[in-house]
Amino acid sequence: MDVGAKLKEWLSFFTEPTAKRLMLIANIGGVGYYWVVSLLVFYVNLFVIIPSILSENLGWMRFQWWFFVVAYFNMMLNYLICLSKKSRYTSTEGIVTEEASSKGWGYCVPCQQYSPPRTHHCSVCKHCILKRDQHCFFLGACIGHFNQRYFLVFLFYASISALHAAVCFFTYLNQYFATFLSLDFYCYFFPIATTKWVLGYTPSHLFGILALFYMCLMLGFGCIGFFTFHFQRALHCQTSYEFSHRVTTYSRGPQRNLQEIFGSYWWLAFLVPIPQKQTSDGIVWNKPKELKGY
Repeated sequence: MDVGAKLKEWLSFFTEPTAKRLMLIANIGGVGYYWVVSLLVFYVNLFVIIPSILSENLGWMRFQWWFFVVAYFNMMLNYLICLSKKSRYTSTEGIVTEEASSKGWGYCVPCQQYSPPRTHHCSVCKHCILKRDQHCFFLGACIGHFNQRYFLVFLFYASISALHAAVCFFTYLNQYFATFLSLDFYCYFFPIATTKWVLGYTPSHLFGILALFYMCLMLGFGCIGFFTFHFQRALHCQTSYEFSHRVTTYSRGPQRNLQEIFGSYWWLAFLVPIPQKQTSDGIVWNKPKELKGY
């Protein structure tokens, strides 16, 4: 893409309808939120919380320190690889209407091209995405055929990292803020904690750790929910669209479905993010079929 086309794409933000403009703002805000919170949690948990709550047990402290580092490293690595793997589809050769219809292809009006089965156009990315599942605002990118495996592993380690940090933050707050199983438990209610902080009764650093605790708790359970849902879809070889429309055309059994996403040794993706050859190219599927709504 040349500079002129890129500039035109950026300037189009000001001419987009309100709904699309809000989605673009959410896309930028989601990425910014992820980076700010993840880096802040990483620093505070490693260099403030863990040394404080485990200072009397160096062996256990080192274990917790490295456990969080490994989980966080895998989360960030899969996040970055997921961003780098594009599932965009751009037609390189013409295809006539009869041929497209026989293959179960649909026509994308915004892209002015025929697209393969399971391909959807994303109004935020402004591209056709192979086997499009969703647009993730925390990544600022679409999840499709070539980056779905990294997205699933990212959710897995994000759950572990967030919940580990939440447990550490709670342990710290229980020692230095308010004992949970006591008459001071009401201090954990965020509106009350916020009022006490504004009035000067709660130190800023404790209020900040309490806020991070709630963020990690919500993100941790949220990622568990997302991972469970999307891993079940992977087992059935379904996208979110296909699940909502009860499409089971492409399922070939749990084992082969996972291999189609992760590669032959699908379990290895959860240990090391080594690329493995997928059994499909995202264009030709085992049972191509025209799906309503594509």
